[in-house]
Amino acid sequence: AIKSVESQTFKDFEVIICDSGSQDGSLEELKHFELRDNRVRLYNIPKNGVYNGWNDCIKRASGEYLYFATTDDLFSKNFLEVLVGLLDKNPSIDIGFTKLWTIDNDNHKDLSVWESLTAYLYTKNSFEHSHVRRRYAEIERFFYFSHLIISANQMLIRRSLFTKTGLFDESFGN
Repeated sequence: AIKSVESQTFKDFEVIICDSGSQDGSLEELKHFELRDNRVRLYNIPKNGVYNGWNDCIKRASGEYLYFATTDDLFSKNFLEVLVGLLDKNPSIDIGFTKLWTIDNDNHKDLSVWESLTAYLYTKNSFEHSHVRRRYAEIERFFYFSHLIISANQMLIRRSLFTKTGLFDESFGN
């Protein structure tokens, strides 16, 4: 995940890490990451669940857009460049998202999870080019087919969305 962040073509970002008691050696790696990159800020927080941690990160972040990564996330080198560009061009859009791939132990893309989604079966060409869909179309698609957003790591979210809706419900994920 750290290498994926460091290799981004878009460079104007900050990394807020809220660690809640890692005991697998990752905290030491995160400390090294913070020391070698001045965009990184590492905080120790109480262990109160993933959404509490994400809310803590939102409160500490200063950027216009938010991305929620977990320890095993990887994203393409131009992920931020593309999604920031799309959101910048479309100020009325609050969420930009992309196709989700899983990667097997041999570092090969596995699209089977993605391609098994009912929503994907009916919208195969949706990701062949960038486009904007309105919220009501997305709500309708969700009710009929499920949704193409199945993980937080597919999305770049405009910070102002949290001003409109509030932060994550911390009673989930504890």
